[in-house]
Amino acid sequence: MTKRVFTIAILLFGAWVPLSHAQKVEFSPFVGYRWGGSVSDITGISYDLDATMSYGAGLEFALSNEAHLGVVWSHQSTGVTRFSYDDDGRTDLDIDYLHFSGVYIFDPESKVRPFVGASIGATRLASVGQDSSSSTQFSLGIGGGVKLMFNQHVGIRLDGRFFGTFAGNGGFAVGCGPAGCLAGFGGDFLWQGEIAAGLIIGF
Repeated sequence: MTKRVFTIAILLFGAWVPLSHAQKVEFSPFVGYRWGGSVSDITGISYDLDATMSYGAGLEFALSNEAHLGVVWSHQSTGVTRFSYDDDGRTDLDIDYLHFSGVYIFDPESKVRPFVGASIGATRLASVGQDSSSSTQFSLGIGGGVKLMFNQHVGIRLDGRFFGTFAGNGGFAVGCGPAGCLAGFGGDFLWQGEIAAGLIIGF
């Protein structure tokens, strides 16, 4: 299911890219720091996710000077320490967001360009290790920041983002047993915040 969702998203984006080839393109690899969110075990006990570093990349196409469309991927390696008699209680988790985004640029001709944006896509939560499991759910994002341009092709991008993942009925989230560790979403909603800094490479 997870591979299917991400494959379809990439194929759809790949089909859309040629339509935008005549527009300006910006590629932005970034590193950041992500916090927030919690998961539950089978007993209903909730555990806060560790705040850790994140990284990813974004690709934007300019529909006009002010309006951009794009796609962003952000990855975090995190985890929780559960209450357990059977093992050390540690469950390592990977959380990935793959979102399509819309961005509005203020003062697009200036070297300092504030922006706001919103995004829609999927969140993948996966346990790490042998016999790992994963779950993918629908998510939304909002954010803003500033682009500091050295020239028309190179700059620095500073972002602040909030992601919200709809987990449906929630249910079993983290736990380990003889068959390995399992992962899923606990509760009805998972939120996380992220701040990031990246390089802008314009074409």
